Amino acid sequence: MINQPVANQPSLYVIPTPIGNLGDITLRALDTLKSVDILLCEDTRVTKKLLNHYEISKQLMTYNDFSDDSIDSIVSQMESGVVFGLVSDAGCPGISDPGFKLISSVYQHNLFVEVLPGASAFVTALIGANIDREYFQFLGFLKTKASSLDKQLQLINDYPGVSIIYEAPHRLLKTLEVLNNNLDNAKFCVARELTKLHEEWMWGDYQQVVDYYTNNLLKGEIVLLITTNKEVEIDDQQLIKAVNQEVSLGTLKNQAIKKVAKAYGYDKQYVYNLMIEEKDE
Repeated sequence: MINQPVANQPSLYVIPTPIGNLGDITLRALDTLKSVDILLCEDTRVTKKLLNHYEISKQLMTYNDFSDDSIDSIVSQMESGVVFGLVSDAGCPGISDPGFKLISSVYQHNLFVEVLPGASAFVTALIGANIDREYFQFLGFLKTKASSLDKQLQLINDYPGVSIIYEAPHRLLKTLEVLNNNLDNAKFCVARELTKLHEEWMWGDYQQVVDYYTNNLLKGEIVLLITTNKEVEIDDQQLIKAVNQEVSLGTLKNQAIKKVAKAYGYDKQYVYNLMIEEKDE
């Protein structure tokens, strides 16, 4: 499917917002916020703060994790010509937030989606962490279901690059304990309150990070970067397993093949051929 604009008019604009500092927004994003008919947002209170800062008046509609039932109605309005904007509380919509379902539905109805570039917490953290970032993987929030969490922990432990997750402050110490108990020689970087007044970076092993945050105030949004310093030797069956693990976490198969090939230094076509051979067996 090719997604192209009809009469140069998108039905949905995906609009990144600042991750903390309200000055970190593009001119294009501001123009788009002004132009859309209705703005979908996770929390109207958060979005109103941004709009008021830039003296923008706009009709707001809540769209969050509990809004699945409203998707059909929103798409129906798009089909009648209403233009929507989608924002999250911070950063890029569709990254570890409910926007993905809506964007997918809009595509399925052959309507045009236009995505604006902008602020992203995990990219900011990755660049600022001073960690070798030749390879990196972003996992969002760790799963709560035991079987899914086990798969994520295995992915992190076997990955030769940087693994990045989001975490809430009240769960950080428990998450660090889980990671420490399941990973080999893990090192961490905690990037907290990025772009805000109390921005903070903390590097160390498990004990160093836990000791620091046991004795220091812990609040605000957190990006946690993890390395295992583990040299990974991987055979064909393990490559296949790594691809299948990625697919089981929701990654499209072609994207999973590309991701695994890059992570372990293999040619993408080689990994693709392995998956074809496995399918034929």
